[in-house]
Amino acid sequence: MTDLLAGLNQRSHEWHLLGSLALPVRPHPDDPWPETMRPSQTGPHPAYCMPRTAFDLDLFAHSLRHRDAHDYGREVLAAIHDIAPPISQPGRTSTVGLGGLLRYSANALTVHDSGQVMGTLNAQPVDDRYGPRRTVAVADPIVVEIDIKPPSKMVYVGPPDVSHRSVTALDLPGLMPVRPTLFPISNQIADKLVLLTGPPTSLRGNNTTAWHRYKDLIDLHYLISTCRVDGDLLRQAVATNWNWNRMDAERLPVPYRVYGQSPLATPDERQIPWEAEIDALRHQWPQLRAYPHFSAMVDTISHFTAELSASESSRWRPGQGWESDPTAAARGAQRALYAREDRERAARTQHTSTTPPPAAGPQQLGGPDRTRGRGLRP
Repeated sequence: MTDLLAGLNQRSHEWHLLGSLALPVRPHPDDPWPETMRPSQTGPHPAYCMPRTAFDLDLFAHSLRHRDAHDYGREVLAAIHDIAPPISQPGRTSTVGLGGLLRYSANALTVHDSGQVMGTLNAQPVDDRYGPRRTVAVADPIVVEIDIKPPSKMVYVGPPDVSHRSVTALDLPGLMPVRPTLFPISNQIADKLVLLTGPPTSLRGNNTTAWHRYKDLIDLHYLISTCRVDGDLLRQAVATNWNWNRMDAERLPVPYRVYGQSPLATPDERQIPWEAEIDALRHQWPQLRAYPHFSAMVDTISHFTAELSASESSRWRPGQGWESDPTAAARGAQRALYAREDRERAARTQHTSTTPPPAAGPQQLGGPDRTRGRGLRP
């Protein structure tokens, strides 16, 4: 997945990484690593060992964010096919990856009306000892899921984040260090905080068992335990989160709780098997056995959000909590400059969107009456 990301970044557009693959590169190198989040064996930095395992590549074509949905999807599809030609077109030569050890191709990709592009790519291991024209496939292809988010789902409350280390933990021949630009951590945390409080959107087990975002709870515990968070940005990200539009609530519960957690908050709330599913994930992935059980994770998140509404000009430091941030004013000015430049870029673009992406402010979320005081309880 890292090699695919490197190929996209070298060819076209400005791609921002989000999702679980971004977790290892977010912790700041100056912060001590929590003792409770260390692997059982020495090796690569714990930032690579302790997040949950990533199986898909989640990206956003940031330089195309001012395109309308149709043009966004079309240009994203062309960029993907540039590094992974469609498997349905055998006449096109597969692109080379990982120093010649892989050949990439794309299965049928779906372009949704929103511009979102989803599907799978094939990474075929090959024996290249006979030259590039006679590569011999070895073993089965590795299938990589991709999900390219559309502008309508991507709200930035500030500038994108930087990677603090390469996405790759090991130095491998043919694979250059990759330090992608990141979807802001404030927005990533806000997405998870909000979605975990709403009802599940899918069913499993012959459509009888409500299935919630169990992995998001794991990710939240990792991010809160290892990463710095700007309090001002997070409050704004929660208040302007686009997921509120399809939920009955408008604020995070105080104290924080996830939907379906015992005891249930309302008679019509559905019981969710949180304890069993979190324990199943901890059993499935060895690194997660260092994580606490479900109730302790929720307590950690509740402590994190409890003081957020009063954390003006504060920053969360892992292991220390919310503390006054002397650089808040300077970073606020930087955010204002970024927002102004982004508006100017939007004005200069040749494409105008019929469905503009939501802005970093409540005015795009149903008007001032609906969004006043949204996100956090006073």
